Amino acid sequence: MEVGCGAGANLERFRSEFGVPVAGIDINQGAVNEARRNFPDSIIKLGMAEEIPFPDKSFDLVLTDACLIYVPPDKIANAVSEITRVARKYIILCEWHGPDQFDGHWVRNYFKTFENYNIELTKITDWGETGGWAEWGHIIKVDLENKREHLSV
Repeated sequence: MEVGCGAGANLERFRSEFGVPVAGIDINQGAVNEARRNFPDSIIKLGMAEEIPFPDKSFDLVLTDACLIYVPPDKIANAVSEITRVARKYIILCEWHGPDQFDGHWVRNYFKTFENYNIELTKITDWGETGGWAEWGHIIKVDLENKREHLSV
């Protein structure tokens, strides 16, 4: 399931690459309508990261791709809680990771955000010099099945 799925470019990739059913939410009704046309056999809902309209542990994997960089500080805790709530095994975030700050978009320390879980970071190196992606862009994999006792950063 993708939070901020837009018209479904990532959903198409997951469906074709892995042959799995897909779902998504987006705050833009036009994007939701387009995704529903593109994926008539999938569940695509209008919704926000802070209020995901799916039951607990609905999906093995929850993905964000340049979504949380738009969520302000007063809403990020709810968004992360909701993403964690609906995910069973993994969360994959393609977001800006670094010291907490605003640099045109929100940069967050995801080690701190997911301090109880095993986290793998992969620096995004092939997006060129577009905006803050060259400096802050990371793929963050959160393993919900293996909690950590203590994370040393």
